[in-house]
Amino acid sequence: MTSLALVLAILAVAVTAFLLGRLWPLQRRASRVRARARARARSPLEALGRLFDDDPDAADAFVAALNDGPETIDAHLALGLALRRRGAWDKASRLHRHLLARPGLSTLQVAQVEFQLALDHRAAGRIERARRLLEALAARRGDVAAAAREALFELEVETGNWETAISLARDGAFDAGGERGSVIAHCLCELAEGAIDRGDLRTARERLDDALRTDRNCVRATLLRADIEAEAGGWTQAAAALEGVLEQDARFVPEILERLTTVHAQLGTALDEERFLERVLQQAPSTPVLERLLALREARLGAEEARAFLCTEVARHPTLRGLSLLLQHWDAGDEAVTEALRTALATPELARIPAYRCDACGAAADRLLWRCADCGAWGTVAPVQGLLGA
Repeated sequence: MTSLALVLAILAVAVTAFLLGRLWPLQRRASRVRARARARARSPLEALGRLFDDDPDAADAFVAALNDGPETIDAHLALGLALRRRGAWDKASRLHRHLLARPGLSTLQVAQVEFQLALDHRAAGRIERARRLLEALAARRGDVAAAAREALFELEVETGNWETAISLARDGAFDAGGERGSVIAHCLCELAEGAIDRGDLRTARERLDDALRTDRNCVRATLLRADIEAEAGGWTQAAAALEGVLEQDARFVPEILERLTTVHAQLGTALDEERFLERVLQQAPSTPVLERLLALREARLGAEEARAFLCTEVARHPTLRGLSLLLQHWDAGDEAVTEALRTALATPELARIPAYRCDACGAAADRLLWRCADCGAWGTVAPVQGLLGA
């Protein structure tokens, strides 16, 4: 297992997979960029938006040029959307108020315009105005009402009104299918974090229990509960909570390692920690788990046994980071070869491999986020694993 040929073979497999693996996210990102560029090039409204930036009176002149017939409603709404997206919130809201003053609009058209006006207010930070409009629209029926309920939910999330957001979600504020439970659980976690900050651990526990009843796979709730137990000196309960992450979503086990080490150090149960990590390594191998298990093995059995274990595991589950870990512990006679391999791995590309990625949209992140900053999905950002991951 310590032969140079084996190490070079592992390196070849890992680097090849690394280069192939990088092509997919780059190609997908390039495709999205090209698609957006084509859409912008085809959009006359985008061109109008740029014109309005250069000439403050152009928007008003364009609106004045449109007649007041019902066939122009869609053009007005599309123009208002273009203005809002470019940050011209006052112009957009003025256009929508002009539409509302027009006689002869149908009930549906009035609702559509009021919804767009509410979004103008929300984008401009006029939160109460937006909330009043959205609440009135949400009380109705139809597609506009459904869109208003979803927008109202997002508004309450943005403003940190978690209780209201939870009520809206539970009442079916949006059609999220199986994701609704996850969204509600994250809102409950937000409330739990607020209770922890206030020192109200009883309320925090109640919120977290509710979160886990709503979504039993909510890793965030489990981590918070483990932190509460550890803070209160309940080390055994904290260990049990942390180990439960393996059943919830094994990809998040690397996130518990520091906590787990602290807990078992307090309990004096390093062997139990080692046995748990061995189970993790069989079910969901990752380099952070391997690295911690290596340290435990070395402390208990010595450097030689630990090195043999490392070689076996890297050969079984090769990753670039695992190979780098192997090099750190590889006692090779040819220092020149060792240095060459180390240099080959110290590439900017390796450093730029994202630590986290969103399952919903593929966006990369450099830290764990409970809500994707790109697409807004809850609970979809997870540590990257496999050849390009941990």
